[in-house]
Amino acid sequence: MGDQIDDAFDWLILIMSTINGIMIGLPETLEARKAVAGALIPPFFVLVVVWLLGHLLKERNSKVILKIYAWLNALFSLVMIGLIFADNVYGIISFLHGHVFVPFPPITLLWVALILVTPFLFFDKLVLPIYKEIYSDSRLLSSRRQLILLYVLACATFVILILPFLSAFAPARF
Repeated sequence: MGDQIDDAFDWLILIMSTINGIMIGLPETLEARKAVAGALIPPFFVLVVVWLLGHLLKERNSKVILKIYAWLNALFSLVMIGLIFADNVYGIISFLHGHVFVPFPPITLLWVALILVTPFLFFDKLVLPIYKEIYSDSRLLSSRRQLILLYVLACATFVILILPFLSAFAPARF
């Protein structure tokens, strides 16, 4: 079962790298391409490095931590790819900003909650049971508190890596 989940993640990285290349080429202006590249490349680079370290380390606890961190990072990246795609194709971010979030600010909190909770639910329901079976002796996998702390760390790292992209949506003040 361990090889199957690792193979699935390897395929996920391959697919994400292809999608990243396509997404960077979608915007028409150079500035927009730079912003999209800034949102996709740094988290993807961290994802690949963490995943490789998770494969190369021999110590089981470190391996589990790095693999789970990589999964969470990948799920955040998938959400970001989805948001960028929806904005490039449908203009959803500018529509939400101009027509939904401004007149109804509480909906912004629901939107952010959906973006933050979706990766954890996917991980918790689909990936975590497989890792619990593979690494049944892991303290991390048996502790909900430690998993949430690792999730918060992955989320904070991801947000820090995409800050240049997020600043592109900030209103200009003179």
